[in-house]
Amino acid sequence: MSLDKPTRLFLEGKQEQAFSLCLRRLRANPRDGSGTRFILAGLYARAGRWPELERLLRRPTYKGWHTSFWSYPRALMLFATKGPAAPSALEALAAAVSDNPLLPGYILGRKVIPDPLPEQDWYSPGEDSEALLLAAPMKDAFERVPGACAWLAAQVDFGGPAGTA
Repeated sequence: MSLDKPTRLFLEGKQEQAFSLCLRRLRANPRDGSGTRFILAGLYARAGRWPELERLLRRPTYKGWHTSFWSYPRALMLFATKGPAAPSALEALAAAVSDNPLLPGYILGRKVIPDPLPEQDWYSPGEDSEALLLAAPMKDAFERVPGACAWLAAQVDFGGPAGTA
C-alpha cells in the first residue's frame, strides 16, 4: 500500500509541510470527503502536537465521529496531557478499544505489521482491515510517548477470545 503524500512528507522529516498540506486540503474541502482529518490526527499524534490535535478533534464539522482514526489519537493525547489515571484518558482508551479491539495487538507488537501492507481499497470499521491502516502510525505515536505502550498493555484484555487484541 502506498503512503499518502502528507505521511510521506512527515516520514521524510518535513513535518511542517505535511501539516500545511493537510490544512490546505481541509480549507479547500471543509467537510473532508477524502479523510484528510484522519491523516492529520495521526500526524499530530505522532508529533506530540496535542493542542493542534485537540483543536482538530473539537471542530464542529467533525463532531460525533466514532472511528479508530479519531479515537486512538484522542486517547493518546489524553494520556499524554492528563496522565494515565485520568478518567478522561481511561474512558477515551476504552472507547478506542471498543472501536477497534485488534489495533492494540499491532501497537504493542503482539501482531506483526505486514511490510509492505496489503493493497486494499476499503476497510471495515473494527476489523483487521482498519487495524492494518492504523497499525504503523499508531505504533509509532504510542512509542514516542513515554509510558503509553505500558499504559495500553495494562488496559487491554489480551486473554479474550481468539482474534481480539
